[in-house]
Amino acid sequence: VSPSGPNPCVATYTPYINKCSDDPEGSMLRHLLGSVAAPASTPTGTLLSFDQNQYAPNGNAASISMGGTGFAYIPQNCANGASCRLIVALHGCQQGYNTIGTTFVTRAYLNEYADTNNLAVLYPQATASALTNPQGCWNWWGYGGDTAYDMKGGKQIETLMRMVRALGA
Repeated sequence: VSPSGPNPCVATYTPYINKCSDDPEGSMLRHLLGSVAAPASTPTGTLLSFDQNQYAPNGNAASISMGGTGFAYIPQNCANGASCRLIVALHGCQQGYNTIGTTFVTRAYLNEYADTNNLAVLYPQATASALTNPQGCWNWWGYGGDTAYDMKGGKQIETLMRMVRALGA
C-alpha cells in the first residue's frame, strides 16, 4: 500500500502497489525512527543503479535468485555529506526490476520521506529462478537449499549486508 500506488486499493494484480486512504510508510518510519518530517511532494534526490553481482557469492547474483541490477536512492543532503540513515526496502514477490521495472523503487513512497528525513534507501532486487523461485520472491523459506536463508550466513542476507556496508563507506 502506497499513497502513490498505481492500483486501486482492492486490486490484486501487478504491480501489487495499491493506493488506499492511508500512509503505512509514514507509520512504519515513525515506529522505527520516532518523529519524521512530512514527505516531499516530489523526490529530488538521485536514483542510482548498481551491479549486484559484485556483492553476491562468486560474483553471480543469479545463483541466489537476485537480479544483476539493484538501486539506491540518495537524497541531495546525503550526497552533499549530511549524516544519513539507511532504509533497506525489500520488494514483494513479482515486484522486482526484471518483472515491473522501477515501479516499486519509484512508487513505494519511501523516496519522498528520504528527501525530508536524511534517509538513503537501498532497493536490492530479487529475481525469478525457474525451478526454485518462479515468483521472484526474497528467500524467506529456504529455497535452493540455503538452510541459513534467514540469518547470518544466508546467501541473500550476506549479499545485502555487503551492499549496506558499501553504502556506509
